[in-house]
Amino acid sequence: EGIGDQSIDMLNDDIRIACVIAGYTANAVTDEFLSSVTGIVARSGALSGKSFINGAFDASDITIAAVTGAQVTRLILFKHTGSDATARLIVYFDTGTGLPFTPSGADVPILWDNGASKIFAL
Repeated sequence: EGIGDQSIDMLNDDIRIACVIAGYTANAVTDEFLSSVTGIVARSGALSGKSFINGAFDASDITIAAVTGAQVTRLILFKHTGSDATARLIVYFDTGTGLPFTPSGADVPILWDNGASKIFAL
């Protein structure tokens, strides 16, 4: 919705990833901001190398440093604003190569799909 109403600018806004545990159940009707998400284990820095080509959003692969905590079963893309209360949720992933994973304190690489859909396609 935020992409459609232009309150989220995927190319110019600070877009990040939250790594989330199984205890969180997404609710597409009520969950609009990151403050609705429980069980966040780690967060990435800002995505770089972002592009939208033929409706597919892509960015450079990213590494989240020194991840610890419970098993991560979901990744959530969000617009970082500096406050979880205003950080808009964008995409929720609960399947993908490498999911779930159990953090060991090591860095976690997030490698985006190089196929036609990239990170996601509209």
